[in-house]
Amino acid sequence: MDGVALRNVWPHPMHIIDNVLRASTLPQGKRSSALQDTLKCMTGGTLRASPEVCTIRLGTDSMVLHGQAGSAVIPLELTDVLGRALPANDSDANYAVVLAPRACEKQIPEGCLVSQVWVLCSAGSEFDLSNFLIDLGNRGAVRWDIEECFSISQIALCEGISAKIFIAEHVMASGSGDQAKNDFPVRQVAIKVRKGNDAGSNHVHHEIRLMTKAQGHPNIVVLYGVFCSEEAGVEAKSTDG
Repeated sequence: MDGVALRNVWPHPMHIIDNVLRASTLPQGKRSSALQDTLKCMTGGTLRASPEVCTIRLGTDSMVLHGQAGSAVIPLELTDVLGRALPANDSDANYAVVLAPRACEKQIPEGCLVSQVWVLCSAGSEFDLSNFLIDLGNRGAVRWDIEECFSISQIALCEGISAKIFIAEHVMASGSGDQAKNDFPVRQVAIKVRKGNDAGSNHVHHEIRLMTKAQGHPNIVVLYGVFCSEEAGVEAKSTDG
């Protein structure tokens, strides 16, 4: 089976119904609120690690869950993603990540119903969670935590017809820990903020797809993630710095 095997990550127990692996339903409402409500509803109580339930592998454009309860493929392009720390208790999980594939992949961030949602539990550290979210982001997943991740400059570096470019630094890369300083993959990035209300255009979708396909090219900047908020869509790309 292709892809990178994920360690210390397992599907939420509520996805195993009658010994069958199934997605859940995303609550109606604005996407960011629906993602947060899902995490609140599905992360209560004790979440024990269940690696025997299924293995999870991260491919170039999807995530594959496979085990005795069945298999599932979660597409990552334009899939909404949100990660949160769990309350301290006797659970094996420290964090939970919700993934909600879009029913209509050409519209972002509003305009179509998201029906399926998956919640993954993680026993890793905050550092591990941040790296996991970056791995999802550079595969085209849509994140909703840009304000928590980046310290963004107030003045635009440059401006074009459809977007402004800002310089930002990841908050974990600027932390005091040695791991953050030496090992964190993202430090300074360029934040491309779309103007107006064209975040749902086919042009944006095409640009995201092109950037994900071009990962690893020596002459093309790395896409670290596509970010949305209730106000605007934001696309983040790395800089050389």
